Amino acid sequence: MSDWKSKQIERFRSSNSEDIMYDYFKHLVSLSLITIGGMVTIGQGLFGDALPLRELSWAVGLVGIGGVLAFQGQFEIVRIAGGGEASVWLRFVHRLAPISFGAGIGVFLGSIFIPAL
Repeated sequence: MSDWKSKQIERFRSSNSEDIMYDYFKHLVSLSLITIGGMVTIGQGLFGDALPLRELSWAVGLVGIGGVLAFQGQFEIVRIAGGGEASVWLRFVHRLAPISFGAGIGVFLGSIFIPAL
């Protein structure tokens, strides 16, 4: 088992951090789109009467902002890989995109489950 573990650790240590960051942002963009679709479907279908449109809009907006930030992170990585200068924006996007995504999920779940308490 430790042989497998050491192989995995070595494989990830030797990988390119730009490739990992690009894939991370790519998956966050895809996950944001899928999540927005699920929120709208669940929010307007299953909880259509109980969930205020304002709270659904906040949740969808925050998840959408996370997806847009992740897409901007992808663009920055491609720009840097193409010979552009490094940007401080990439550091902020790396932190703000998952925070916005998580906040949107939290608002959505809170707006569903808190009134039920």
